[in-house]
This record gives sequence, C-alpha cells and structure tokens, in this order.
Amino acid sequence: MAQAGGKNTFAFLDLKLTPIVSALQGAVIAQPSADPSVAVRNPALINASMKNRLSMSYNNYLSDINYGNVSYAGQFKNTNVHGGILYVNYGKFDGYDDAGQSTGTFTADDYAFYIGASKEIKPRLTVGSNFKYVYSQFYNNFANGFAFDGGAHYQDTSGNTNLGLVVRSVGYVVKNYTAGVKERMPLRIELSYSKRLAHTPFRFNLLLHNLQQPNMRYIPQDGSVQNNSLDNNNNGAKQITFGDNILRHVTLGTELLLGEFTHIRIGYDHQMRKELSPSERKKLTGFAWGFGVQLYKIHFNYASSAFFPGITTNQFSAVFNISSFYTKKKKSDEANEN
Repeated sequence: MAQAGGKNTFAFLDLKLTPIVSALQGAVIAQPSADPSVAVRNPALINASMKNRLSMSYNNYLSDINYGNVSYAGQFKNTNVHGGILYVNYGKFDGYDDAGQSTGTFTADDYAFYIGASKEIKPRLTVGSNFKYVYSQFYNNFANGFAFDGGAHYQDTSGNTNLGLVVRSVGYVVKNYTAGVKERMPLRIELSYSKRLAHTPFRFNLLLHNLQQPNMRYIPQDGSVQNNSLDNNNNGAKQITFGDNILRHVTLGTELLLGEFTHIRIGYDHQMRKELSPSERKKLTGFAWGFGVQLYKIHFNYASSAFFPGITTNQFSAVFNISSFYTKKKKSDEANEN
C-alpha cells in the first residue's frame, strides 16, 4: 500500500477491504455497488441495493500479514445503514527481556469497528458518514482512538455518470503507543469520477487521492525531504517533477461488465509504481486486476495487486443477500405446514 507516510498512526484504516476496491486500486468512491464493504471508502455509497447483504473478505497480504473484513448493510427508519469489523494480524514475534532471555512469542493486531449511514438530500445527491472506533495492540501495550468519514455521491439521470467526494479518517488519538509523541489519524481527501460508456460494457473510474497533501514527496519526522524513490540510484537522485507529483495523486480503474453478475477489473496506481518499484524490471508494480462472478446466490470476488516484481497479494470475498436464503426457508416451512 503506497502511502503519503511519516506522521500518521492507524495507517491500516487505509487498507482496501474488498477485492472490488483492490482491483480498481481504490478508484471506487463514485461507483455504486451492492457490496457493503465498498461504503467504507465512501459512506455516501450506502444504498438500498445493499439491504440485508453480508460481505466477508480475506486478504493474504505481505509477509505474514493477513487481514479480513465483515460488513453488513440494512435499513433503519428509511435510512440506509451499515456496520462492520476490520481485523489485521501481523503474525507472531519472538520476545526477549533485557538480558536476552526468551519470553516466548506474541502477536500484534489492529481492529476497527465501524457504523455508517447515508441519506439522499436532493434528487440524485446523497451524503453519508462513518464512525469508527480503532484499537491496536502490540505485546502488552495498546493504542486507540476514534475516526469519522464524511462523503457525498452524485449520479446523473442516466445512471452512467457518477461523482464522489470523501473526507476520510478525521479523528482523535486517545492513547498513543509512545507517550509524549503527538500522532494523527491518516486523513485522506479524495475526489472521483466514474463513467460507463453508453451501449458498451466498459466503465472507467478516475480517482484523485491524498488531496490533503499537494506535495507527494515523502517527508520523514526529522524534517528531511526525500525527493527520490526506489527508481533512483544513490549517485543520481532526481527530484520529483511537477508532472510526476500530479500523477502520484491519480489512480485509474476500468471494468468490463459481462452481464449483471460477471465483472473483470483492472486498476493502476502511479504512486505505488513510482515508490515501490526498482529502477529496472518494474514489471507490473502498481497494477492490479480482479474479477467478480455470481454462483448460485453468492457473489465471489477476487483481486491480485502487484507491490513489487514477484510480490503480489491475493484477496477474496463473498457477498450474499441473507434475505434470499431466509425467504426460501420461510416458503419451505409454510409448504410443510400446509
């Protein structure tokens, strides 16, 4: 996950929770979906098509890191709502005391518990918000805090053109890991445009991300400026150009819609490619792909993201409407009673 890093905590809040988001490299905040997990990126996307849908995802991430997400959406007093849990496990670590004696193994974990709601305030214009409680534990220490997301979504009369705006992870850190060190939530401001071409099976998404940080050079906490990425040698560091800086705010996503329940997705993140790939043999770093297909009553999604040549992640999800199983069972019970 390429980030504008350095001074934020709870960076896991920026993880892509579902294969739809991963395959399109996050360019989904303007794209309506029936997957409740997508609304974590923009709460204004919570809609009636998500009602009674449960989404479960798992990502075999980098190294020993694994994370998963469970989301559910419904309606409460004519308001579309959703909620869920994000869990990240960083694997096992060996512990030692000051004398170098083993104290056994321990784990590190992150959690986010969230709820959200959306409301149509004008025809075709919807706003939404998410509230999150975040908790992180490492050995016998912990950190926690609260975060808030606010978003808006507009859809034209044809339904083919969509706009999305979100301010994500505005919040307060209640307890830091390091006493006396001020840390902030990973604030993100994003703007997106989504367009499905009329009479074609293609949908194109454009995302402008990290708008809260115009300068995408990495600035460490000591104040020094890193102008170069992994694509520069130590002897010939080159500064990030104005055009390159602009492009590092851009991700692109494309979908091929083969019917209502079969989608093929491709995404590109320029910041990831520039910051994570080597100077030679960049291969597919920064690219992602995936697909979605419905089998019986369950919609399965898969995504693969290239973080470095030879290093990719694999993410899976299953989304289904609980009502479809309940209705069938209820009709069967009524038949048995008759």
